[in-house]
This record gives sequence, structure tokens and C-alpha cells, in this order.
Amino acid sequence: MMSRFAPVVLVFLLGSCVEPAEEVCSDLPDEPLETTVQNVRVDRVSGCSLAAVRGLDAQIVGEMNCITPDTLVSFDDLNIEIGGSSTWVLLQPRAKAAFGRAVAARGARFRVNSAYRTIAQQYLLYQWYREGRCGIGLAAQPGRSNHQSGLSLDVSDYGGWRPYMEAEGWDWFGSGDPVHFDYRGSGTRDIRDDAVLAFQRLHNRNNGGDQIAEDGAYGPQTEARLKAAPADGFAVGANCGDPDPDPDPDPDPVDVHVSLDSTVEGPNSLVESGSSEG
Repeated sequence: MMSRFAPVVLVFLLGSCVEPAEEVCSDLPDEPLETTVQNVRVDRVSGCSLAAVRGLDAQIVGEMNCITPDTLVSFDDLNIEIGGSSTWVLLQPRAKAAFGRAVAARGARFRVNSAYRTIAQQYLLYQWYREGRCGIGLAAQPGRSNHQSGLSLDVSDYGGWRPYMEAEGWDWFGSGDPVHFDYRGSGTRDIRDDAVLAFQRLHNRNNGGDQIAEDGAYGPQTEARLKAAPADGFAVGANCGDPDPDPDPDPDPVDVHVSLDSTVEGPNSLVESGSSEG
């Protein structure tokens, strides 16, 4: 069982950015000019940093790996540079292996501006987009973003990386989102519903008098609980204990082809040079 996470440090950046980004001012140094410690609900997060929900993020990722072991694995052992404090360096195992081959083949450091994105991060992005805050020009609804698949990466130098990535099964999205690559190889799963289920399990574990369906569907009940969830994490985190003494075996991995949802609102041309927002 994971321990309770420490209160999140929210960063209030004294300045502004020119370009829209998933994490405003993500190119600034990680050392904040001014900080304050808060313990707040997800829907009351102030500022424009996705790092505000990192405690809850970690619990969701941990619970996902309880649902299916090694759903997401870290790739921080590769030759990479992380583009921001909110970036989760997580991919599905097959995607990581292919990414590692691409990095080794080029022999250069890959600047990761975005990889896996949690449901809590996507909720914030979508709300900031709808409210016209934080310079967000485009954001998918929670549960619909490619970045919630564990099969997506954003990089600034997309032209230089494109031939190496494509040689290992990574597709360049194209001019509509030029920084974005999606892994199309075999041995992967669509894990976006797993993230929703993970949050539902965490909520129910911590709210005995307010239970919701654990169905992996992102609907009004789940959204209401996500909004009210503590940004720094629940009192009781991920629990990999199996309540079923005779569980059904996990199915074999199914090859999936994740594509951007066509119902995303907003102009699809507003992407910055470092990370995609949809």
C-alpha cells in the first residue's frame, strides 16, 4: 500500500509566457520565484502548473499498475531530458522498448515535453481551456487524450527525430500537431479506461459513505468526485491486494490504434513548439 503523499507545492510564476502550452512557462527553470503550500481540491487548484496534482497522479498511476501490473513503466533510464516538473516519464512497455531503440539509433538526447498524462492533469487542462485560462488553445476531454494511452510523446526537434521514431513504429501526427508521435506497434492496450477505474477505486477506498460504480467510464458521477478529490492525494493510496481469491487471468494484450477524438473543441492549429495540448 502506498503511503500518503506530502502536500503539493503549487508554483505561482511571476511572469507570463508567449506561446500556449500544456504547462504554462514550462521552459522556465524548475526553481520557483515564489511558492506556497496548499492542500486543495482538484477543481480549486490555482496557478497554471499541472504539478499541482502530482500527489493524486502518483496514486492513480500506482492503482493502474495494481489493476494490471506493468501497465506503465518509467523510461527515465534512457537518454532523455525532461521538459517540465509535471511530466510523467511513463509509457507502456512495448512503446518504451521501441522508443529506447530510436534514442540509441540517433545517439542524441531526447527532450520529452509530454508523455503520459493522468486523468487529473487532463481535467485541469480541459477546464483551463474552457475557461480561457493559462494560454491553453486546445485540450481533449478527460479520457479522450492520446497522452492518456501511454503511447504518445512530444518533442521539440520533431524533424530530427522523425526518421528514427518512424523506423521503430512511432507515427508522426503531422502538421496539425507536429511535436506529437504515437506508437503503433504490437503488444499494447488501450489503457485510458484503466485510469478512470483506478480513480474510482481510490475514491471508493477513501469514501465508504459515497460509493460510485467502478466501471471505468468517465461520466458525471466520476467527474464530480474527481473535482472534489484532494490534489495532493487521498489518505489511503494504491492497494494491490487482490480481494478476489480466484481471479480470472488477464487477457492477452490486444493491439490498439489510438487516434485523437474528433469531438475535441477548439482550433486544432494552436500548438506550441514543445508539447501538444490535445
